Amino acid sequence: MATCCGPEYHLHAYLRGQASLNEPAQWRVHFLNNGEDNGNQLLWSSANLNSDAWQEVSQTFTTPPGVTHFRLELAAPRFGGWLALDGARLAALSDAIPAQAGQDYALSALIGGEAEAAGQESAALVLAYYDGSGTPLGAETVWGGVDYSQSPPVLQSGSFTTPPNTASFRVGLAASVDNDMADGWLLFDRVALTALSQPIPVVPGQSLDLSANVRGVLDGPSGQTSGQSAAHFYDAQGNLLAIDPIWQATDYNQPTTPQTHSGSAGHATATQMRVGLTTVLDEGWLAFDTIKLTSLSADCRPRRPGPSADQYRYRGDGYGR
Repeated sequence: MATCCGPEYHLHAYLRGQASLNEPAQWRVHFLNNGEDNGNQLLWSSANLNSDAWQEVSQTFTTPPGVTHFRLELAAPRFGGWLALDGARLAALSDAIPAQAGQDYALSALIGGEAEAAGQESAALVLAYYDGSGTPLGAETVWGGVDYSQSPPVLQSGSFTTPPNTASFRVGLAASVDNDMADGWLLFDRVALTALSQPIPVVPGQSLDLSANVRGVLDGPSGQTSGQSAAHFYDAQGNLLAIDPIWQATDYNQPTTPQTHSGSAGHATATQMRVGLTTVLDEGWLAFDTIKLTSLSADCRPRRPGPSADQYRYRGDGYGR
């Protein structure tokens, strides 16, 4: 089940300085329950810092049950040592989303706030990738805002393709946590993930029938779309011309038995299209399966596939399960 975001977090920063085996530099997270201490966890420790070269630190941690707050502590050696910190960023992560290598996605969110970071990215949408054993493969930023200031929230978006060996990924909502630079607040809402098929050639003006089996649970706000399947139409240069929804839902309750949803779409000038499967992660989860696209003749009867088959299947790994 994909939810967004927390209680898993990813901390990323660059450090340099001087430390020793007797007094290593350390980064800890302290867990609190309504102000009361609830333990701590060592995230990183190093006695081999370089005063001239930055060392990358990338760590993930999960908040224990009952934790209401946490704080980060970066400890420098007390005698003869020092630390410099740059680009520290904390991201709240979604649950793991099954995926495969080479899959295209679009990611968007409503982001508001007043966050200063001395000319650095103070807000970002990030992705963390994992292989089949859960080992991290790396991370990337799909959108970043420098000294971000937007009220009310504004829709921000980006796109990405999963790298080789990807078996899952997590969506991250990131904020700067440099103590000497970061200041303010951020709000992330309606985090939408869209899986996109490879481009499919289409005939301008021809009608297309798209069907998909959908299961999942959505609980979105009235009047908003929390999940959909749609036809995304493009011109020959790959420019998006229109998005034609086939099925949309705000509330949905089919966690085990998928329901088939279908409809028709077309565009007067488009020469290619992609199937787009969208879920708003903070409002539930959806799994799409047996996605079938069929081109229709003018009298709406399925045409018999010829040398260039006019029927395509796109197997969606779905979101969350």
